[in-house]
Amino acid sequence: MRSTSTAATVIPGLIESCDHIVSFGNYRPGYHTVLENATSIAEIQAILAMRRAEVPPGEWITALGAWNAFTMFAERRLPTRAELDAAVPDRPVLLYQTTIGPAVTNTAGMAWFAKASMRVTIGEDGNIAAGSPSTTPLYLLRLTQTRDQRRRTHLEAWALLSERRPDRAHRPGRAFRLRQALAMSWATRSLQAHASIQRRHSIISTISGTGTRGGAASRGQ
Repeated sequence: MRSTSTAATVIPGLIESCDHIVSFGNYRPGYHTVLENATSIAEIQAILAMRRAEVPPGEWITALGAWNAFTMFAERRLPTRAELDAAVPDRPVLLYQTTIGPAVTNTAGMAWFAKASMRVTIGEDGNIAAGSPSTTPLYLLRLTQTRDQRRRTHLEAWALLSERRPDRAHRPGRAFRLRQALAMSWATRSLQAHASIQRRHSIISTISGTGTRGGAASRGQ
């Protein structure tokens, strides 16, 4: 519909076709921590220390997002390993900037990656270069994700959207409990759909591989 009126404000209907709620659960391992509102390394340390109280021993504290340390933080850099250790000395931490890094981890994280199935190159200060050096540790963490972990991350994302911060104690009312129940149901369905897609891709790859081998054998005959 086209409007030529000059007396009213017209706001177009917008549809978000990229489902970021799904990506929160499926692609953000560990206990994801929002750093987008931080303006300095001291604030990052405070946020991580607060998050630590909610994270079981041995579990990862992570922060993955579109934040950029070189433009958002006063120091114009990522925290160092020592600065992360000061905030979280007893749980592994991975801060991962944008989509390809760079990243940084703490001492506990370095110890975990030292035993990983793939080599991860980490500097003495905990920094990990952008590109494959950063995507490799992220891939390794994604391999550890369980269904329950994905569901938890989904629900935390919904809590943020509902303006109910998971790091702040509150008494959820009936409306919030209803949204939470709906989110859990939605999260379960989305995970089932994701698993179904993975199975289909596996089947297609198997059939395609078999067909290729068969075709090559036929041509050889």
